[in-house]
Amino acid sequence: MNAQPRLIVNADDFGLSTGVNRGIVECYRNGIVRSATLMANMHGFDDAVERARNNPGLGVGVHLNLSWGRPIEVPERVPSLLTDDGRFPGTSVPLVLRSMMGKLRHRELVKEFRAQIRRVRAAGIIPTHVDTHKHLHLLPIIFRAAITAALREGINAIRLPRERLLFPLPHDRRFFHGARRLTMTALCMVTHRYRSQRGMRTPDNLSGIGWEGRLDEHCLSRIVSSHRSGVLELMVHPGFDDSTSQHFTRRGLHRKKEIEVLTNPRCFSLLSQHGIKLVHYGTL
Repeated sequence: MNAQPRLIVNADDFGLSTGVNRGIVECYRNGIVRSATLMANMHGFDDAVERARNNPGLGVGVHLNLSWGRPIEVPERVPSLLTDDGRFPGTSVPLVLRSMMGKLRHRELVKEFRAQIRRVRAAGIIPTHVDTHKHLHLLPIIFRAAITAALREGINAIRLPRERLLFPLPHDRRFFHGARRLTMTALCMVTHRYRSQRGMRTPDNLSGIGWEGRLDEHCLSRIVSSHRSGVLELMVHPGFDDSTSQHFTRRGLHRKKEIEVLTNPRCFSLLSQHGIKLVHYGTL
């Protein structure tokens, strides 16, 4: 007999802003979110830490960030990650290009990732896992650095964004996200052996990438009803709008709408109907 299927509903961008933090905690207290990943270098970090302390059942990992804001490490020690003004580049594209050109330095990546993890630990939070903003750890050099940093800081779980290839996508996203899904799956296959050799744990599959910003009750029902065994992670981005979140949120990502979906009482009935248990990374 198969073990009871488990679901990790993980809210990304914890620490981005107070509005995002409030939304994530609302989805934990009144909804199905049980896990969040914390951005150590963003405006809402201190507020997120306080909310995490007040909600100890929420599993908190580290959302390793190379795209937005300033580094935690001294800029002079991680120049290959930064623009000339000492900031992260603002998008993932320059980092992908630097990786392809061999200009990202593994040692600097490890330093920055360890600095971000240490800031979370110093705030009194024991991280359950790591992932990266924009899934940049699918790039081999960043993947190896993320695992190295995590293991050195006592963390042995990581997100592997391996989405089921046959799960349907919104009609207007089929081409772009279909190609993206294939690319990410291929990169997951490349990195799988290294992850296994280092003993890092991960859920069996991930859902939510193609429906990012479009999550609705129908989509959630399809995700839950098709989950029959093992551990599935559902990536979500709930939050209330404020000036900071609006500045960093791309068009099409409707954070407040996700709060409504994730706190709908019917979610619990749906999970019960399919015998699915809500967990966080700390239970893997």
